[in-house]
Amino acid sequence: METFNLSQLTKEMVVSQLRNLNDPTRLAAEVVRGTLIARLKGHRLSNFDIQEAVSETCRGAIQGMVLMKCDVARGAARMLWSAEAAAREARVDQELVAIAAIKGISDARRFVGPEVLAEMRVRVEGVRHGAGQILEQFCANLCAHQSHPGYIPAGV
Repeated sequence: METFNLSQLTKEMVVSQLRNLNDPTRLAAEVVRGTLIARLKGHRLSNFDIQEAVSETCRGAIQGMVLMKCDVARGAARMLWSAEAAAREARVDQELVAIAAIKGISDARRFVGPEVLAEMRVRVEGVRHGAGQILEQFCANLCAHQSHPGYIPAGV
């Protein structure tokens, strides 16, 4: 896989386009879909490369939404839906993409409180059965890219 930072690139695209919008979550989801289609479609990628691209893209998008103080729970659901749509269009495994998207979305755990995480679980569950439980697992078992387990988000 190329060595550019999909997370940083996606975060910057989302932040730059979210300003002054009535529904920034819709735009963030479209950025995710477009980025993933460009990265996945027509490329012979390993499952690892697919997971990394999806996870990094969703991580960047959720960080951008947090920075812009968007409705993170609504955005998480829209991003999951968009990632699955991109998987269909790129003809890659939708379940693999969904789990990777949830992993990226779980990065919000570093920035939001338990009530927002609970709402995120409900919203992603509405998109894909079992997604809420997967999100909860990723949030409970911090991934290597996430903060120290003792980290407490601001305002909590």
